[in-house]
Amino acid sequence: MPQDIKARLREQLRKRTQEAYNRKDGGNRFKDYFSIAKMEGINKVKFSKGEHLFDIIPYEAGEHDPNCPAGEFTYGMDVWVHMGIGASEEQVLCLAQYKQPCPICEEVKIRREQGLDYDADIKPLIAKRRNVFNVIIRKNKEEEAKGVQLLEISYHFLGKHLASISKDPYGDGEVTFSDPVDGKTIAMERTGVGAKDTGYSGHRLVDRRKEVSNKELEQALCLDSLVELKTYKEVKELLFSGKSAPTDDDEDAPVKSSKNKICKATKKKIGEYWDEYDVCDTCDFNIECKAICNGSSMGDDVPY
Repeated sequence: MPQDIKARLREQLRKRTQEAYNRKDGGNRFKDYFSIAKMEGINKVKFSKGEHLFDIIPYEAGEHDPNCPAGEFTYGMDVWVHMGIGASEEQVLCLAQYKQPCPICEEVKIRREQGLDYDADIKPLIAKRRNVFNVIIRKNKEEEAKGVQLLEISYHFLGKHLASISKDPYGDGEVTFSDPVDGKTIAMERTGVGAKDTGYSGHRLVDRRKEVSNKELEQALCLDSLVELKTYKEVKELLFSGKSAPTDDDEDAPVKSSKNKICKATKKKIGEYWDEYDVCDTCDFNIECKAICNGSSMGDDVPY
């Protein structure tokens, strides 16, 4: 075998071996919303059961952060993601957050108007809120030695809690936990395993044992530069992959509005009043009610 072919063979086998290792725990079963090419060589954190301590490392935002202007510093990316889309069940960034038409959101609206079943036909398409951070693990020395790693996690597991615990108890604004000089270490505990049983609790800010070093700051990734932002056409083709796109005949389907449903607890129509009663947090219709009130297909769904 010629040396150049043999060298290419060895390199590609090394990559396949690494990819197999990365999938050993079942991760990346379906394609996520990051670019495969850009993610090569980047470590992603996967928290096991137990307590975890980590610092969030700030970075300079790029062109694809829907919330932070390019060139400004931020500490994380807050995005809406459609999960399990198409035959390949991919994760897709919602185009609506970039002020572009989103074919998945359009399909959600069509299904609502057709009165299709919320749990089976609508809820799976509603975008979920996800957070991405540059982090350094502080409790585990072996993990800390890896330097900056990427943490992708449900907003409900971390971002939601950070917004709460960062409020100064004396009412003097917020604690800038990501400040490299006098910020805080994040502590939280993971309980359970699997999509249905996983939970995080005990979120708190603790004093750092050391400042974030210049070397660690330089390792921070521009997170939004790592994502794959598909075009409208690409998203639509993916959405209907493996099945036919809707035709004009589909518009004649009988319409059964979700707004006609009645909440048993409040005796009000679903979508008339959301989050105005004590029972709203635990109501079976909470997600659907909020979506109708907001007229949106991006909802605070159950943690994924």
